[in-house]
Amino acid sequence: DFERKLYIVRRVVEKEAMKNNSKLYFCSFSSQTIVYKGMLVSTQVSDFYLDLKDTKVESAIALVHSRFSTNTFPSWERAHPNRYLCHNGEINTIRGNVNSVRAREGLFSSTLFKDDLKKVIPLIPKESSDSAMFDNFLEFMYLNGRSLEETIMMMIPEPWEKDTSMSKELKDFYEFESTFQEPWDGPASLIFSNGTILGASLDRNGLRPSRYYITNDD
Repeated sequence: DFERKLYIVRRVVEKEAMKNNSKLYFCSFSSQTIVYKGMLVSTQVSDFYLDLKDTKVESAIALVHSRFSTNTFPSWERAHPNRYLCHNGEINTIRGNVNSVRAREGLFSSTLFKDDLKKVIPLIPKESSDSAMFDNFLEFMYLNGRSLEETIMMMIPEPWEKDTSMSKELKDFYEFESTFQEPWDGPASLIFSNGTILGASLDRNGLRPSRYYITNDD
């Protein structure tokens, strides 16, 4: 509930800034995560954010990503990580996905946001990088009561229709979720976290492979 309230406050401030044509960006406005970003090379990050050198600062989870722009002009607010994910790749269907979200916003209702729902719409406030716009929708779906894992699987489903090795339960899940929205498609590898769990996912075609390691201490 507290995280949801912080999200509402942030959207109210962001919308007011947009109304006044002010350039404003919150890296994070969360009780569970801290986001550091900059137009820096990796070795400069800890020199710029000195708390990363403070031994009293501890975390069980960290997401790190060096971003090299491929389809948008580099800018500070587009640097990774985003609020819930780091993304390597391109969402090729981004225009259709965003238009689909915007077309449905007038029909939205929520038992969690209730009357505050109108304060956070539009969910994807402005044209940005494909990663940021994906993150905008992921954030709303998660704060509206879905788990982070379910939301990722809903947005980037496996190619379930003709997979003979997939369990019926998983196929049923994907078929049910497909009635809500279209897949966000394109070569993509992403890692995501809400400060408590950490996960990773690939695009449905495996076009942008990933690798993981299990360390000696698990």
